[in-house]
Amino acid sequence: MLLSNNHPNCASKYSRITHHFLFWDGNIVTITFEKYAKINGSTNILIIGFGSIGPAVLPLIIRHLDVDKKQISIIASENTNQKIAQQYGIHFECVTLTKNNYKEILTSKLTSGDFLLNLSVNISSLDLILFCHELNISYLDTSLERWLSEKDSDECLHERRTKLMTHKEYLKSGPTALICNGANPGLISHIAKQAILDVAEKVTNNPPQIPTTQEEWAKLVKDLNIVTLHIAERDTQFSLQGRQSDEYVNTWSVPGLLDESLEHTGFSWGTHEYELPNKVVKKIEETDNYRFIQLSKYGANTRVKTWIDDQGIFHGFVIPHAESFSLAEYFCYRDKQTNQISHPTIHYAYQPCNDAIMSLQDAVTNNQTNPDKTRILHSDIVDGCDELGVLILRQNSPEIYWLGSKLSIQEARSLVSNNTATSLQVAIGILVGIIHVINNPGQGLIEPEQCDFVQALKIASPYLGKFSGQWGVWPEESDYSWTFADLSVNLI
Repeated sequence: MLLSNNHPNCASKYSRITHHFLFWDGNIVTITFEKYAKINGSTNILIIGFGSIGPAVLPLIIRHLDVDKKQISIIASENTNQKIAQQYGIHFECVTLTKNNYKEILTSKLTSGDFLLNLSVNISSLDLILFCHELNISYLDTSLERWLSEKDSDECLHERRTKLMTHKEYLKSGPTALICNGANPGLISHIAKQAILDVAEKVTNNPPQIPTTQEEWAKLVKDLNIVTLHIAERDTQFSLQGRQSDEYVNTWSVPGLLDESLEHTGFSWGTHEYELPNKVVKKIEETDNYRFIQLSKYGANTRVKTWIDDQGIFHGFVIPHAESFSLAEYFCYRDKQTNQISHPTIHYAYQPCNDAIMSLQDAVTNNQTNPDKTRILHSDIVDGCDELGVLILRQNSPEIYWLGSKLSIQEARSLVSNNTATSLQVAIGILVGIIHVINNPGQGLIEPEQCDFVQALKIASPYLGKFSGQWGVWPEESDYSWTFADLSVNLI
């Protein structure tokens, strides 16, 4: 890999405390408890939402930001994890934000120069971003959410992103608002850039020059004949307390998983793809910067073949995710002479834990998006890991490459309290984003692709377990065109 620990942007102004972790498998990892950003004494951080991810990222914020705990406060609609906040000395308040009261409540808690960390569900990201922009408040979220009352509409994730981008001119300056920045979307965009550089080094037998512009990245992707890119994730964590027939289980937000999975799946439609049967396609369009397709099936009913080296081929659900669109737009090359665009097909390919798969199957059968009985696997997890990375497929080549994190539950618990393998990958992605926002004020609305990927991976990699790349050969017979139809498990 090309990532260097000596990158100049990784230098710290703050003190370092080095800790060595001996994991259950004998592997020793060194983590420097370094302060990567200083919070101004008059700046307050307000966290909205404190479910599975809030408690996971809070110890990282305290560990790696130079901030007084009195400057951090939390509001959440439920008090389930209130004791965790109190253990850290953080003010917690049980408050439910609605479309009618959010401005009044937030105005009483935030002023110019503050930071809003949005880890909530069922609260409009767009409304919060516009609110923060007007009051000069920095902002970060992990997904594009909408009000619960708006979820009866058939508006898909692509349309929500498009609606947000209509405000891009208005939001192009002012307080930095980094959207969709957790593990995926978020950290995965930095992993994708590194993976592309790794492929370039292998293909050319020379370390490539790191691109510095969007156009240079897009040209490199085109020159490497990268036509398909999977965000390939496999979660094998499990609990001895098995799922009950009337409950919905996951290793992260159950409403979040169901909300994504029970939407007609949409993703960026690479320029190498051929036309699908009409009954498969709900709609297809070409935006200014990439092609988009939405299928007639839900994400929970759509699976593709993908690959991680120790597992080989497995079947992943094609869950709609924002990185499919932001990465496609960033890697879209436009020929200046013909004005034709070129970009890969990019989408999520996710195999959740077994209990979550059974929950998804029941949710589809019962059309259940907001169940009463839910459970997040956490302290009851006894084993397993989360493997999250980028799989790169090059046209006419049987060689494939996966770069990513293989993080076990034992490692996650050793590294940071209140975490599982899944939550820590998200939490470190959030921390990386917070550091970028604090150190880069005034950028306006941005996505993860606009952040420094070298610095991001430098900060994140000690928390990602075994973070490495693996080359392989696709184990099935193929013409190596890597179209969606060829990789699909149940297209028709």
